[in-house]
Amino acid sequence: HATVAPITLEKRGYLHSFVQTRRHLVFVLAPWLYRPEADGAFFERMHWTPEAGCEVIVVAKDALDRPRRYHLPAGLAFHHTDAHEEADCIALHACWHADGAALIDSLSAPMRGEARPLPASGPLARIELPLDAGEARLSQAGPDRTEFPVWDTRHHDSGGRCWFTARSDMRSPYLDSVLSWDARRDRVDRFVYGSDWLVEEHLFVPRT
Repeated sequence: HATVAPITLEKRGYLHSFVQTRRHLVFVLAPWLYRPEADGAFFERMHWTPEAGCEVIVVAKDALDRPRRYHLPAGLAFHHTDAHEEADCIALHACWHADGAALIDSLSAPMRGEARPLPASGPLARIELPLDAGEARLSQAGPDRTEFPVWDTRHHDSGGRCWFTARSDMRSPYLDSVLSWDARRDRVDRFVYGSDWLVEEHLFVPRT
């Protein structure tokens, strides 16, 4: 049967997506707040509050009413990948944007009919959430200027491979490439469709 358990937030935050392991759900809330009283389109009403930092909520699937809470420096990730558990720690990866204010400005520009390049995003980040005790950890893990990470789940973390959409032309506000990152060898391969292509979310299907 279905069970519903409300979760109280310490503070408001933006949640674009979430990830799960076999035993846990993970929610990373960014300090990016919607202001309904502001003028403009959706992104023009978003307000970046870096002093608030990120709140991370981890919920065990067999204990929905007892969430664990962590805190990270201010940052924004639309998409996460490779959530898994190793020893007494949850590990996951995310395409991490440290400067939400610059991202807001670049995303709202098309609403004004302006062609403005997206700011260079931070690198693929690794997030570690200890399950016994300790604080959340954020570290650089892979290439930058990427989005829509898709991990080869046959091999987690350092032994795996991740696929992204990426930008090769920094003058463009759009993603025009598919990028493959071999984590074990730290090797990057890229296919560029061209400046007249918009490359969006994709799927990885391993060869049998």
